[in-house]
Amino acid sequence: MRQFSLTAPSYLREVKRTETENQIVIEGVKINSEREGKVLNLQNRNGCPLCRIGVYFLKHTDILIISQFLNSDGSVVPQHITGLCNKQHFRVVRAIALAQRAGLIPKKSGTPVFGGWEKYNTYFKKY
Repeated sequence: MRQFSLTAPSYLREVKRTETENQIVIEGVKINSEREGKVLNLQNRNGCPLCRIGVYFLKHTDILIISQFLNSDGSVVPQHITGLCNKQHFRVVRAIALAQRAGLIPKKSGTPVFGGWEKYNTYFKKY
């Protein structure tokens, strides 16, 4: 299953030095984050990753979220890999297509260009 996150993970460690008679031990000790209690616990919930956190309506401008469902070549990651339900997968695919048409994210390699006008497209009409 692919990792899904809304923010970057915070791996907080503190370097601790312990000295004894003939030995010095330096170790990284995990410390608590200031985000403790504010982070969503996704371990014991059922459903797809987007339904778990309550994201039901994606817009084509939510680039940080929908770009996590793209491969490096611009194609959509399959549903069995992302773990999305049918409804959320349809919404993600549609948001990706709209964002690609608007020029917010790159299109899949090999997609034909329908004219030189696309580079001048500064508006977006949803239909």
